[in-house]
Amino acid sequence: MLPANAIYFEDPHARMLLERANGQRYRLPSSFPGFTASLRVQINQECWEGDVRVGSRKHVHVYLAAAIPGALVRTKVQSMLLHRWPTPIHERDGRYALALDSTPHPCGTCVRLCGDPLHSTYHISDEGITLVSRTIGPQQMAIAILDSQQTANGTRLPTHFTLAIRERATRQLLRADSYTDRYVAVQGYMLPQRRQAIIHAAHHTTCYTLELSNHRLNGTHDILAA
Repeated sequence: MLPANAIYFEDPHARMLLERANGQRYRLPSSFPGFTASLRVQINQECWEGDVRVGSRKHVHVYLAAAIPGALVRTKVQSMLLHRWPTPIHERDGRYALALDSTPHPCGTCVRLCGDPLHSTYHISDEGITLVSRTIGPQQMAIAILDSQQTANGTRLPTHFTLAIRERATRQLLRADSYTDRYVAVQGYMLPQRRQAIIHAAHHTTCYTLELSNHRLNGTHDILAA
């Protein structure tokens, strides 16, 4: 790990790789008005139904009979939208100097974000980003993108990925998650339709599904997708 006062040198090839990979990922346009949808949640054997309203990635409102799954659902819907929001790259990863790690890796070329407090790295292949690693406090996380769907404009949406969390000091595996996402086209916008997750922690396994239907764009009255 580099010291906090290190001087970082930009690698133009690293920036080209990361910008190209970001261009391959589907993002909602700046004109996206948000949406509402019917919602069905199942966590292990329990089920709830309600509604979700999305104004922006930070304004997600979930209406369920129970508060606990409501908070969980809000976080998960935000997660599905976070990387779809039209935030310019210079306001995200492009803020940092970028460097290449020349060590051969089956997931592709490694790009490091120099000076990033999360010590993020991206492995990039011809199909885009395949592996993301970050350090958050005493833990390290790795997200592996295993499959994606191509949209009408040629960009891609991750549909199957895994998350592994390890103790930074001991490298002990703390959690292993598997996610399967599905999106639906609504008047040209790709919106979340379903997420299934299987979460393996130290002493238990949790399974949940989120199902969104009857999507309506904000400002319209007709059901646009079932």
